[in-house]
Amino acid sequence: MVVADHVYVQGERRLACVHLATGKQAWMTQLDLNKPRYSSLVAVNKQIFYVFDSVISFSANADRFQPQMQAKINNVGLLAEETTFRKQYRINELEKTTEGQKEAEKIWRKEFSNGPLPCTSPAISEGRLYLRLKNGLVCYDLNAAQQPAAP
Repeated sequence: MVVADHVYVQGERRLACVHLATGKQAWMTQLDLNKPRYSSLVAVNKQIFYVFDSVISFSANADRFQPQMQAKINNVGLLAEETTFRKQYRINELEKTTEGQKEAEKIWRKEFSNGPLPCTSPAISEGRLYLRLKNGLVCYDLNAAQQPAAP
């Protein structure tokens, strides 16, 4: 993915930014994912998206890796940070006991079985992010997230 005069790439667990003219690496970081797959990066509003098991976005910043979001998609299509879902499903509370850990695992498998289709590339048009899920297609309006809060 080329943004301004830099190329942003993903390979295995790595994301990197490379200067287009010189080929020199500006930065590299490791993804905190078990088995990430290759997928096309897409960019909008100086934000770059990588989608595999989750939706990761980071700033198109050549100075440093600057994550903005690492979100999951539940079975009804809600896109949110994992902390939001952990609170919603009381996962932290459940994980305090052995039986609760088993229950938490069941909840994760049930609620997140329709995530992004493996090795598919996201698409962006007019500020909207389109993703293929295992059982359908979703669209998220990124323009709404960019609106300033009302005073």
